[in-house]
Amino acid sequence: MVRLIHSLTLISTLTFLNSSALGDDGGDKLSILTDDASRQILFKRIIEAEEKEPDLPGKPFKLNGSFTFPQNAEVDDKKPREKSYFGVDISHHTNPSINFQNFKQQKISFVYAKATQGTKFKDGKFAEYYSALAELPSNRRLLRGAYHFLTAEGDGGDQADTFVNFVSSNGGFGDQDLPPVVDLEWDAWKDNPDRWQNKTPDYIVGTALAFLNRVEERTGKVPMLYTTVSWWKERNIPVAEFKKFSHFKLWIADYSKSSRAVEAPSVFPNSTWHIWQFTSSARVTSGYSKALDANIFKGTPEEFKKFFGVALP
Repeated sequence: MVRLIHSLTLISTLTFLNSSALGDDGGDKLSILTDDASRQILFKRIIEAEEKEPDLPGKPFKLNGSFTFPQNAEVDDKKPREKSYFGVDISHHTNPSINFQNFKQQKISFVYAKATQGTKFKDGKFAEYYSALAELPSNRRLLRGAYHFLTAEGDGGDQADTFVNFVSSNGGFGDQDLPPVVDLEWDAWKDNPDRWQNKTPDYIVGTALAFLNRVEERTGKVPMLYTTVSWWKERNIPVAEFKKFSHFKLWIADYSKSSRAVEAPSVFPNSTWHIWQFTSSARVTSGYSKALDANIFKGTPEEFKKFFGVALP
């Protein structure tokens, strides 16, 4: 009888540990996002912030042009593109009609999908998108990645656990998947004020670093920070603070004048960007009829593979 009780206790303990490691019910306790700001809403905030800050490092751009896959990904200004590797990012705001089958043939090589926000919310489309990307045939395969939207409310480490647990229950971070990403910008629902505005620079930087460090600790992958210089300026965070993030990869958001990714984005002093989100209104020839966020890595496919440590599709 004692042995039976001991065995049951051991099983119960292991079950609890496994449940904690995997995120309990795999995200069932998380609420589905409905009122979070879309990329288009946040895009407007970037433009507005850049217009108020003429002294931003680099030159801020306004979106005047258009970008269509695969035409502009292959040729620009009548010249063949070189060292340009493209991707898009999506969320539940993306129309569910999206079809990834022909994206590779249109010079799109990777897709990032929103997974979670804060400690209470999940993207209701993530599981579907992440699975669809994994199931593409080898000749159409795209690299996939997951990102988390960091909120002003909630410990950075706790938010990281929410993110890692949820993604782990929906396919995880495999050897062929891109690095995890944290999105650090305006924490605003629709047109509401940025909830970071009442937080100190130390709190903001500390929360972001806690998230990144926890994700690296749990996944073994060096995560990436998605942000924009104009938001840092608006939150009065000294740009010198950015040196604390030098260990992590940088995905910069800045919208080009031509929307063709031929300029250079506005970046932090003495920093190097790795992916540039240069437009939120890109179009594809087939597979989706609405606008998409477009991103570029300035390098060859082999350089991309080496830098991110993934196998190319």
